[in-house]
Amino acid sequence: VLFVIARPQGARGGPPLAVLRIPSPEFPLDFRIGPENVMIPSMRFEGAISLSARLDADGNAMTRGAADLSSPVEEPLSPGATGVRLVLSERG
Repeated sequence: VLFVIARPQGARGGPPLAVLRIPSPEFPLDFRIGPENVMIPSMRFEGAISLSARLDADGNAMTRGAADLSSPVEEPLSPGATGVRLVLSERG
């Protein structure tokens, strides 16, 4: 399962702003994450955000395993940004 995760820029903890769950991704993959993926209805998908992704071997967002691949957090993005590229690699 691939999780694409959006957080408010500078957030150090707490729940993500939005998560896109893709059960059986095929790469390369085009994706769109937006207000429809917000985790908590009272949170607004606006302002600068950072994106990351994790290919999770067991499909459980709450666990992280040695086989999981992830992307680093990207620089600040504005909602609606296009051409964003996330590259998955082993955790190091």
